[in-house]
Amino acid sequence: MVRTIAVFLLLIFLLLGIPNVFAEVPSDVPQNHWAYEAVELLIKEGIIKGYPDGTFRGNQTLTRYELAMIIAKLLELIRTSNSKVEPQETKVKTETQTAQTKDTKVSIKRREIPPNAYTGLVVDARGFKVGRSISPKIHDAKGREIYGVSIFAKENHSLEEYITLGVVEYIRYDGTNLSEKIRNSRAGSKPLIVKAVGTQGEFNDNILVSEEDGNLILKEDEVSKFLEDMAVVIVY
Repeated sequence: MVRTIAVFLLLIFLLLGIPNVFAEVPSDVPQNHWAYEAVELLIKEGIIKGYPDGTFRGNQTLTRYELAMIIAKLLELIRTSNSKVEPQETKVKTETQTAQTKDTKVSIKRREIPPNAYTGLVVDARGFKVGRSISPKIHDAKGREIYGVSIFAKENHSLEEYITLGVVEYIRYDGTNLSEKIRNSRAGSKPLIVKAVGTQGEFNDNILVSEEDGNLILKEDEVSKFLEDMAVVIVY
């Protein structure tokens, strides 16, 4: 929950283009942490603060009072900001998959895909309750993490790309044209398709696959790096 709120707030800042002021990130936030840039920006903008002892305590539960303060400061910034959003476009090497918000355009960046390699991953979770999230995870039946923000952090995607697009693309099955929708998705024209075996988490946003499929995903990812490139789709 805290992760989702922080990422949502960061997206607002990126779109508003609010100027930074000087502030230091608390010493207990490692620079290699997946949320370091988000914490740094929120602190610089005065939206969140560390504790008096100089710590951030990132794993501590967020109280409703703290959430109220964060939202109040955010609303104040929105009201006083006169910044306008400028459209952006990112060029990609192969099979460009683009997601658009109302005023911005951000694209998934893909590296060159070897011939005959899979262009992406599709997890078919139809039949299970799936909660959409910008940072879901894929685990195998033994609890091994196959995909998540730790995978994303290994590559040089922009934080804006991650926040705006999320680490997966969701396709809601409506009974028609599923193959075409997948082909036009970030998973590309030749995705590896596996069947989910369940969902987990408070919001059912973590997807479970079999151990065998988990091994297959990791093996094929070594070839075309579709996980690190976020070329992942969940059908529900």
